Amino acid sequence: MKSLKHYYVDCLKLNFKYRYHKPDYILCQDGFKRVDHDYVLKTAELAKAGGLGHMQLMSSMGADHKGSALYTKTKGQVEEAMKVMHFQKLSIFRPG
Repeated sequence: MKSLKHYYVDCLKLNFKYRYHKPDYILCQDGFKRVDHDYVLKTAELAKAGGLGHMQLMSSMGADHKGSALYTKTKGQVEEAMKVMHFQKLSIFRPG
């Protein structure tokens, strides 16, 4: 069985060095967390400060802040952070 070569990279700071290593895949972990966690929570913070009463969050089926998979763990962390922001109303949608 072939061993996969992989790289964890910040997709917002990509360079071309990876083309010489011929990875089997590249995981944009930092860029993903920045967009799906940091930007979402900053947007919620600004919306709350601006007077938004009803926050609606599009999350993911299987979201779990204690999970081991990056995607569903990040989505779960965002859900938990939103809950303690105390919007008048918070709707969390988990499409399948």
